[in-house]
Amino acid sequence: MRTLVATRAGRHWFYVYEFKKNERADITQREQVALKILAKNLLALDDVGLEIALQDGAIEEIGHGTP
Repeated sequence: MRTLVATRAGRHWFYVYEFKKNERADITQREQVALKILAKNLLALDDVGLEIALQDGAIEEIGHGTP
């Protein structure tokens, strides 16, 4: 698996894309551009923006080892 994440050290980690290496070698240039825009927008969210995105279902929180 290849997992692409957007992060700023120590703050938030956003999983933006994941794919199996045996199904494709890499993302396309067009996908890379789109994912960079997505990452920039996600990382720009403040606490209020994150809460709204969570409530709207636009993003989903993944726990830290908790069931």
